[in-house]
Formats: sequence, structure tokens, C-alpha cells
Amino acid sequence: MAPIIPAFFICGVVIHAIRNLDEMQRKLQLEALAVAFAGTALITFSYGFLEGNGMPKLSMFAVWPLMSALWVTGVVVGRLAPPMNNRIQELRQRQGWSQQNLALYLGVSRQTVNALERGRYDPSLPLAFSISKLFSLAIEAIFQPDDP
Repeated sequence: MAPIIPAFFICGVVIHAIRNLDEMQRKLQLEALAVAFAGTALITFSYGFLEGNGMPKLSMFAVWPLMSALWVTGVVVGRLAPPMNNRIQELRQRQGWSQQNLALYLGVSRQTVNALERGRYDPSLPLAFSISKLFSLAIEAIFQPDDP
């Protein structure tokens, strides 16, 4: 019963931390968590079948490092998004704003603005509408879909 209390505490800390992230980081972390969860389940269940066929027992303490490694892998892979064309950097510079200023106006982190400008992140619809409203332009005038 005693190990359950720290486990609940850790779950609460992770949930709290994810809820306090901006939308880009939240999406990235939740996708990485999904990769870590699915990968850990697949690997440990598969190894469980191998243990039944004579492979050595795997300590339960090997699962957490495995899940951590898969989480980091998920974050790295998640950052390799295909580029999306937009005019955010041009529009921001025309206003004379820094990335930090634009981030404050939009309620996101400077890293999100940087990722948007570099085409590394597709904004949510509410964020796209906020950007559109801020620059007084239609969404289509700011974001262009990728050519197939």
C-alpha cells in the first residue's frame, strides 16, 4: 500500500505539469507519452511471453527506464514535423514585435512562436483565429497549406 501513495503523487505532478504547458508543448508531451505507454506495453507484454519460453525474468525496475527512453524518443520524433508555410515572421517583423512580444499577445511561449515561424508546428484552430485577429487578416492570408 505504501508504494501507491508516491505513485499517485507522481501522477498528480505529471498531470499538473502537462496542464500548465502551452498548446504546442502539451501536444508534443501527450504524443510522447502515448508513444511511451504503447511502446512500453508492447515490449513488456512481448517479453512476458518470451519469459514463459525460458528467457530470464525481467525486473519491474527495468520498465521505468524503458518508458523514459521511449518518452524521450517520442519527444524527439514529435519535433520532426513537416514544415507548414505561413507569414507569421513577416507579419511580426512588419509590426516591429519580437517573438516574445507576439508570444505575450497570443498567450503562448516564445518557443511556440518560433516553432510557428519555422513551420515546425501547426497551430490549433483557436490559436490560428487569435493570430488572424491580431494581424487583422484572414487565416488563409497567413497560413498556406502544404503542396502535395
